[in-house]
Amino acid sequence: MGYVYTKYATRDINAIKQNIDNWNRFYKLAGIRGIFFDEASMDIEDIDFYIELTNYATSKGFLFNALNPGTNADDAYFQSDIANIIVSYENRVDTLDTFIDMNTPTIFTKKALILYDTNESHIDDLNNYIIDHRFDYYYFE
Repeated sequence: MGYVYTKYATRDINAIKQNIDNWNRFYKLAGIRGIFFDEASMDIEDIDFYIELTNYATSKGFLFNALNPGTNADDAYFQSDIANIIVSYENRVDTLDTFIDMNTPTIFTKKALILYDTNESHIDDLNNYIIDHRFDYYYFE
């Protein structure tokens, strides 16, 4: 996936589209199949911004796209099938117990989890947490 930051829907949309064009021009033949939109907003007021971006990425042939607000997004993001993956939590593993999971994946839009500072002692508990909270994708560091 090609990386593009959105600055929580405050970055110029044309600059983001230029980044998508660059991924398409320089790396698509190398196997890039989607765009990872980082620093994504979680607010419903910004959903049209991300619909436009994911539609643009799809029009360029990027058929697998992800949004990373790093926290719960308004559920409309999931229900609109705006992306294949939405990262609902990104933080250190020791803060996971304070996270209140509010998002529900759909058939098209799956939930992801990114955790930092994990180690082997966390694996069993994290696997159970992932299953219990219906995360389809996860990254442990």
